[in-house]
Amino acid sequence: MNLRKPTGSGPPGPEEEALLMEAKMDIVPVKSRDLALIGYDSTTSTLEVVFRAGGVYRYQGVPENVYHGLMAAPSHGIFFQKYIKVQYPFVKVS
Repeated sequence: MNLRKPTGSGPPGPEEEALLMEAKMDIVPVKSRDLALIGYDSTTSTLEVVFRAGGVYRYQGVPENVYHGLMAAPSHGIFFQKYIKVQYPFVKVS
């Protein structure tokens, strides 16, 4: 299944949202140029990010305080780039 969308194609589609739902995460849409949806599972310390340009990535071992920092940040994208992207192991889900 290919969920990749062209850059700037708008909000995530139902398939992307379904991936997050399957993970039983709290899913939050965010106002960001690059990030569309953010999900977090506190029982597994897993952060899942859906990008507007396409792609869903799952980051492992993300502490809950880092997730809360991401959600409270004035710029979700800058916080993500600085404190999450290169700090935690990830897999591309789609």
